[in-house]
Amino acid sequence: MDKVGNLLEKIEQRSIVPNLSLTEEEIEAALNQRDNPQFAETWMKAFHQIETMKRAKQDADPRIGRLREVAYLQAYERWRSADLAAYISDDFGLIGDALATDYNDSWMNGLLYAYLSLRFPQGNLAERAGRLGDDLG
Repeated sequence: MDKVGNLLEKIEQRSIVPNLSLTEEEIEAALNQRDNPQFAETWMKAFHQIETMKRAKQDADPRIGRLREVAYLQAYERWRSADLAAYISDDFGLIGDALATDYNDSWMNGLLYAYLSLRFPQGNLAERAGRLGDDLG
């Protein structure tokens, strides 16, 4: 199975989103950390680069929509926060698009690794060397 398929399988098996180590009391502070310019600007930079790569490909991967939807629904079910669910859904959409376009950088790898380590990515995200998705197994 390819990396997008591996990630979608992990999401559908509920092995990531519902298990994130984030309490309801921590949500507001975590979302504020996401608005930190260092995190937000790096996220947007990756987004724009991936969007450029997606335009160069003929077809978008239809599994990305499913990945986003399932991540959103699981997050909303777990925390009842539409804002948190939207951030998580956006992250998984970005990660899925990065995997589908073979985009690779250490910040994106750190974003995915945070989720695989069951941590909600925020603030000064630790970069991770290696190829994006290699940690998916």
